Amino acid sequence: MNRFPSAILFLVVSLALASAAPAQLLALLGANPRNAAGDRALTDGFLVTGLGATVTTTVAASLLPTEVGLFIGPPAGSPLQVVTNFTTDPLGRRTFAINVDPQLITPLAAQNVFVRVTTAAGALEDRIRLVESKEGLVDISGPGLVADGFLLIPPQGRVRVGVSGSSQTVFYELVLGTPGNPGVTLVDSSTLGPAGDFADVVQISTDDVAALCNGPSFIRAVDALTGVVVGTGTVRLTDVRKVTRVDDGTDGPTDNAIAIVFQYAPSVIAGSVDATAFPGTVTAVNLRETQTGALVAPAVQVAAGQFAIPFTPVTPAQIVLFEQNQLDIELVTTNGIFANQLQDASVPGILPGASPGSNGELPYGNFVQQPLIRFGYGVELLNGDPNAAAIPIIGLELHDPPQSLAGLGLDDIVFVKLLATLPLQILDARGIGFWTQQLPNDTTFVGLPLFGQIAILSGADGLSLSNAFVSSIGPN
Repeated sequence: MNRFPSAILFLVVSLALASAAPAQLLALLGANPRNAAGDRALTDGFLVTGLGATVTTTVAASLLPTEVGLFIGPPAGSPLQVVTNFTTDPLGRRTFAINVDPQLITPLAAQNVFVRVTTAAGALEDRIRLVESKEGLVDISGPGLVADGFLLIPPQGRVRVGVSGSSQTVFYELVLGTPGNPGVTLVDSSTLGPAGDFADVVQISTDDVAALCNGPSFIRAVDALTGVVVGTGTVRLTDVRKVTRVDDGTDGPTDNAIAIVFQYAPSVIAGSVDATAFPGTVTAVNLRETQTGALVAPAVQVAAGQFAIPFTPVTPAQIVLFEQNQLDIELVTTNGIFANQLQDASVPGILPGASPGSNGELPYGNFVQQPLIRFGYGVELLNGDPNAAAIPIIGLELHDPPQSLAGLGLDDIVFVKLLATLPLQILDARGIGFWTQQLPNDTTFVGLPLFGQIAILSGADGLSLSNAFVSSIGPN
């Protein structure tokens, strides 16, 4: 159905503002129901405070799924909760949504709830688990070729991949196994666009997620003209970023220095420190080993109270110290020297909710990294309709239950209770958008969950929504 863009945006924002019980995220959920023949479905969801949970299961309509049931323990007899209502999207998938019965919450948190999908191909079953996203670095080299990149691997399998390098005439492939004994190719950029640098989201199975996270894998560069492998490289799941907050022990919630430090392939560290609110004048900032005090990298002052840790090659031993949180940010000030250890930055999580656009793709939204006080946050959108208008919905709460638009003839679900929207933006020709927003330097925000979901003016009914996404505000 055709609607004016302003009317659609008003509709989405109004529903995002609609009164709902406050809900805070406790844990992400995931499962991969399947049968012996290899037919499978995808289950994901989240636990929230107030003993509530939402679980959605998506399965190909060609399997003729009729119901989804939840069991305590392995499926036997009748399910404790069952749903037969579903929506069908333009990609030929049926989605069943369940607001979980309160008596299932405790066993759900204990990972003792199973899901069964009844289909014409037989029952698809799996245990529902607590899940989290993982990050990784890739590093590729070959004659005349140097490239590196990153992976974000959510348990549901929508893997975010970015690779950039010195050659624009190669395709990249992410492969299970080793170069001497290659297995399944999980990502092939030749199917995603032109040769050279690429950024995309690729759906892989949860089995392949497990194989990627628990076994060897590698990345290779293939010449776009000859098909010959011209470079190979490593894939290493690791902590990509660390954060910390430094204070002098007497200052209030708004008098902090905030630092973020990144690891880049193969063994390079860089970062940024904002000390504009720190009491006294900060004259120098250093990255040091926690135990020995050895200098890893001095920071360079780039503005009043602002420092950058330049790209610094470090030893393998120092990479281990980075991963073990055994590095300190040190502030040298007119009032003395103050330091604090780096800590893990939380990895943003992917929630359900994506509905396809006119291009047949499921829009992918996420925080680029953990939101930080003083620094703020970035939001990215991939797989949107090219040149469509889009607007992120940001909030501190989820709707409980999520707000379905099915009654309005739309195949979308609003998950995020609106706190603010970011400016409307026209996506580029690839369907990509990027937004930034600052947060105040105030520790009272630390630890709060921040949720997002992006509305795109596209799709057969004039609207599509990205998946919802979440991260806690740091540094925790």
